[in-house]
Amino acid sequence: MSLPPQQSQAQPPPAKLPTPRKSFKPSWLWLITGLVIGAIIGYAAHIPGSQATPAGTSSQISNQQTTSAQQASTPLDQPTRAQSPTQVTGTPASVHTPAWTTVQTFTGNGDQKTALFSVPGDWKILWNCDPNSFVGPYNVQLNVYNLYGIVIDANAINAICQAGNTSGGTEVHQGGQVYLLMVSESVWKIQVQALK
Repeated sequence: MSLPPQQSQAQPPPAKLPTPRKSFKPSWLWLITGLVIGAIIGYAAHIPGSQATPAGTSSQISNQQTTSAQQASTPLDQPTRAQSPTQVTGTPASVHTPAWTTVQTFTGNGDQKTALFSVPGDWKILWNCDPNSFVGPYNVQLNVYNLYGIVIDANAINAICQAGNTSGGTEVHQGGQVYLLMVSESVWKIQVQALK
């Protein structure tokens, strides 16, 4: 007896296992490239006269150009609808320009020492004398001392008062409380000036 031929049964293919998805991790190269491209686009958008315009603004630009063209054809003394006269309210603030201003004046005859007074870090000493007040030329010498009696400008003025040399000045670059010592044989006048 013969057995019926066996039919080979096809086996189902093995089930495919789902492949795990790789999570997206941006590489540093892509990140840096994106930043560089973004910077270039941002820079190009802010260049004056750039043709790049954001979406939806072309109508605004064309309106502005039309308005500018209309204003250019209108005489300057006639306001248009787009341009109204400007009214200035209030007074513009004035800018104060510092000027040398006399803050102390001392006059005398012969040797004298002044009282203490305060000066800023930069100040001037102006002097005058009268050559007719003495029998001939005479000395006009001035020393500047600080609060503690230390000379801060020896011979700040060292002149001979005579015809043709009756005034002058010097600038001192140290401030604080000071006094002056004048050494002279006759009449003199000292003015101390500061920027105010």
